[in-house]
Amino acid sequence: MKKGLAAVVVGAIALGGCVTTEVTRFQPGQGQESIYRQGLPAVVSMKPGSTMIIAPVTRNQAPGLRPSYVAAIYNSSGQPVTFEYTGITVHQRGPDGGMRPVRVYNVDDLQREARNQAIMGAILVGAAAAGGAAIAANNAGHYSGTGTIYGRHGARTFTYSGWDQGRANAAAAGVAAAGGVAVGAIAVQGQQAVAALESQMLQTNTIMPGEWYGGQFQFARDAKEGPRIPHSDPRQYRIDFAVGPTTHVFDLTTERVKQE
Repeated sequence: MKKGLAAVVVGAIALGGCVTTEVTRFQPGQGQESIYRQGLPAVVSMKPGSTMIIAPVTRNQAPGLRPSYVAAIYNSSGQPVTFEYTGITVHQRGPDGGMRPVRVYNVDDLQREARNQAIMGAILVGAAAAGGAAIAANNAGHYSGTGTIYGRHGARTFTYSGWDQGRANAAAAGVAAAGGVAVGAIAVQGQQAVAALESQMLQTNTIMPGEWYGGQFQFARDAKEGPRIPHSDPRQYRIDFAVGPTTHVFDLTTERVKQE
């Protein structure tokens, strides 16, 4: 019995020490080379007139999150080249080997999400504050106690209760004020998130000769059209980047791994 219990405890400790993350593995094609940048796996693609490097935003991404990558583009031609964000296309390989399109999110999509998250957060905090104010008012407004009257025939104990509207209003105002501060903080965080996306995300940009341009891009985990692809692991993607007259093609796989 003790041996069995010990085995269960050891197994629980072992499982508790394992963390599941999602990693990216690139499959370099012709004119491409796998490298590492600050510990992150990356791939370099060299084409006439431009060079590209892409890498995941983080080394170990939490499972289930939207794939996020950073791309850097170098204009090696002698003339300006315009990179169009709509020139990014992503496809997912299905179980039949066919490639199905995956949604690519632009900065407007992500800023809209950030605003909506901030609004929902403010609504939830506001609702919680309203509920808290009502409870605080109820608790603070009601009062009760006991007293004793002494007379010629001895002492008599009595109880009393009542409602103090002033105390109730003060308690409700205090909780509401705290809730207002929290709502304001969420609004500020939402504004900061929107501003950060403006500077972090890739956008349509003209790249001058000898200039580097880079930023992040995100896409959906699964294809949006065609027969539903089972939630398999690993997932295989192909990313096409149109840079001026040339297109860089990247093949990659994301898969879950357990780390102790």
